[in-house]
Amino acid sequence: MRNPEKYIYSFFAILFVYIASIGVLFPKGSIVTKVMGIFFFLYILLLNLKYVKLVYFKSFVLFLLYFFILVLLTSDVESSLKLYLKFSLSLLIFPLSFTLINTPKKLKGLYLSLLVVVVLYIINLALSNLLHLGGTSYSEDGIEVGNIFSEGLNSMAYLVVATPLFLYFFPNRKNILLPLMVLVMILVLIQLKRISIIAMAFGILMFLIMYKKRTQAIVGFVAVAITFLLVFPIFEDIFYKQLEARERKLQVENLQNEGRILETQWILKENSANVFNLLFGKEMFNSAGNYGNPFSKERQIHSDYNAFLHGSGFIGLIIYLVFQGSIFYAYLKIRRKLLASKIKSDLLSLMLFIFPTFFAMGFIIMISGGIYSMLFNSIRYVVLGSSLGFLYNLSYRLKKQKLRRLSIARNQEIQAL
Repeated sequence: MRNPEKYIYSFFAILFVYIASIGVLFPKGSIVTKVMGIFFFLYILLLNLKYVKLVYFKSFVLFLLYFFILVLLTSDVESSLKLYLKFSLSLLIFPLSFTLINTPKKLKGLYLSLLVVVVLYIINLALSNLLHLGGTSYSEDGIEVGNIFSEGLNSMAYLVVATPLFLYFFPNRKNILLPLMVLVMILVLIQLKRISIIAMAFGILMFLIMYKKRTQAIVGFVAVAITFLLVFPIFEDIFYKQLEARERKLQVENLQNEGRILETQWILKENSANVFNLLFGKEMFNSAGNYGNPFSKERQIHSDYNAFLHGSGFIGLIIYLVFQGSIFYAYLKIRRKLLASKIKSDLLSLMLFIFPTFFAMGFIIMISGGIYSMLFNSIRYVVLGSSLGFLYNLSYRLKKQKLRRLSIARNQEIQAL
């Protein structure tokens, strides 16, 4: 196919519709969900095998193979494998987007497909409330979200932070895009999922700090803030109902009773009692009922850091962090070369902002958990992969131009002799 990146563009809308349909068009845990989960994984895997030179991603492949071996050692391989496929799917987006989406034109196509996800999210909320599809967040009187709650909120937190990219690629649609993204920001805020709000606030702060055109960034932020203040009263009643329902978990004195705090205590206590489990973990992606009994029962571990500690031990957690660190190290090397070239480009400035921001936001969201969530993790990795691919491609082209100029200069010197 001449434009294989279109396979990635279409993936996000299809994935969103599928996730939103679970529990609405077909029941959770049905054969349909299992078949579709396998289909999405094979779809992305086959694209990698066809278009990506995986030899350049050796650490990435070894990382996935290591966790696959841990899955085979669990007491319930089928359940572990199901979550492993979800976990791996979003990771496989990274080398694919690095390889296929690395030019301004291709990036524009990607951000258009991500805008479609934003529109689908709003349509999902509208239909969920009009048709009463259920899936409320923290209050029965709050917004009905269907099957898209944490998955949607974390996705929108990422995409709100990507607003400068949307405005860059579609400058003639600013009058539509700005109110749209402000609306999405309000929808994230009023649903009071703390980690989504913190991650989104962090991303906005990073933009204000990192974007070179500081005045333009501040003016844009002020415009967004004014629009927010004008629109927020429409959602004020819903916000206070959500706040009242969320009050217990927002109180500091009840913090120690939260599931993520309790699961951390149990995991550290149990792993410390066994050196092998401390180093290598147990029951990778199969934590329900396998830690802190009777606390866990059928409850999967929520925090991603706890999931790695429990399932793969400190060795697995370190391997994961080293893998993530290698990605960031590659970014730093390319960034240094590009800054040394003193090239001036708005898109370059935005890429140098969006990569470290999305990278860090992922670690913030990991506190709450979501390594099995396909949508927002795929959004994170497609932005990381495409941004790094663009930066690498730009660096490579600048290097070739420099070598060409040196070659011409050398030939001229020889001729002069």
